[in-house]
This record gives sequence, C-alpha cells and structure tokens, in this order.
Amino acid sequence: MLKIRMKKLGRKHRPFFRICTMDVRAPRDGKTVEELGFYDPLVADAQKRVVLNAERVQYWLGVGAQPTDKVTTILKQLSLLPPPKKKKRKPRKHPRSKVRVERREREKAEARRKVEMKKEQAAKARAHAEAKARAEAEAAAQAPAPEPPPAEGA
Repeated sequence: MLKIRMKKLGRKHRPFFRICTMDVRAPRDGKTVEELGFYDPLVADAQKRVVLNAERVQYWLGVGAQPTDKVTTILKQLSLLPPPKKKKRKPRKHPRSKVRVERREREKAEARRKVEMKKEQAAKARAHAEAKARAEAEAAAQAPAPEPPPAEGA
C-alpha cells in the first residue's frame, strides 16, 4: 500500500519536508517511490510554502495512494483533493427509529395513565372531603343546641 507523506529534511529548529509517495512499510526518511514536491513551514509567504506537482499528485491519488493527515490538510488548501465519496447506507432490517418511536409512544401512554390516576385520586379525595363536611353539617343541625351556662350571681 502506498502513502503520500512527508519526509523530514533540514536541520535542528529549521524543518523542511519533501512530500513523497512511499511504501507504508518504509521508514519516515526512507526510500521513496516518487518525490512530488516540498513543504517549508518557516516561509512567510503561503504561496511559496508548498510546491507540488499537481499532475503527479492526482495520478497517485487515482492509483490509490492514501495521503497522511497533514498532507490531506495541505492538499485541501490547494484544492487538489477530490470531494469525499458519500457512502450509501444499507437499510436496516429492523430500524432502530421504529423501536424508539414505539418506546416513546409507550412512555407517553404510561404518563397519560399516571396523570389520569392522579386526577381520579384528587376527585375521590375532594368528594370524600365534601361528604365528610356535609355529614358534619347535618350532625350539627340535628344536635340540640347547647344550653347556655348558668349565670353566676343569680
């Protein structure tokens, strides 16, 4: 398998890279299949920082060479990379979305049931309180009126 990657040259604190096509098993600074250009990160002018043979880059990409992450970034900046292919998704036998929809519907139905139960309990409690109040009012109406306490001094 071939990679388009950078081969480090230069000296300490003065990096310089050649962009090369290399075998994956070759060391970073090892034997190259073809040198495609160079990258000098210390050059201030962005136009002169990268020099590539665009025809050869396109050839190697067409043959199946894979660029490394940094080289991919450089090729995107120079508009040399073709747009990524969209992968077709296989339809699922049992789509998860259907399962999720069913689960949501069950949860909503359960929530509705709980709300209805709370309403029923509140109505029963209200009816019980009203019945108790009525019973106390009837008991108070039927009970004889309490006699006034006897007057002291009479």
